[in-house]
Amino acid sequence: MRLKLFLLATTLLTPSALATSYVMIHDDVLTDQAKLVLVGTVERVESNFSNPPYTRYHIRSERLLKGRLDAETVAVDVLGGLNPSGNRLVLFGNPSFAPRQRLILFLVPTGTGSQGILHVNLGAFQEEFIGNRRITA
Repeated sequence: MRLKLFLLATTLLTPSALATSYVMIHDDVLTDQAKLVLVGTVERVESNFSNPPYTRYHIRSERLLKGRLDAETVAVDVLGGLNPSGNRLVLFGNPSFAPRQRLILFLVPTGTGSQGILHVNLGAFQEEFIGNRRITA
């Protein structure tokens, strides 16, 4: 009995039990599944205090790779943020962006006039700098 409890406690308390797991998707599959693919820059970040809360990112399109836009910017919603009572909803694995950050996004319509990131975080790539070298991660 003690051994079973020890094994159960060890399994539940290991870091891998707290990890987010995913299966990588090839870029061509992401492109096929997305309705809109673009390179853009975050112009503005808004919290939506709904229940459940979400964060809206206003992305200025620099280059449209797939689909059609009626405006220069697109609203992208990501679940998480502050709810009406002031509590913060954090979903580990959901992306977050900062103003002026450059992105490649694979998007799908949410049905509310905004876009969502395909496969939660697998359809979002952020520009990063390592020294003077630019990469997309």
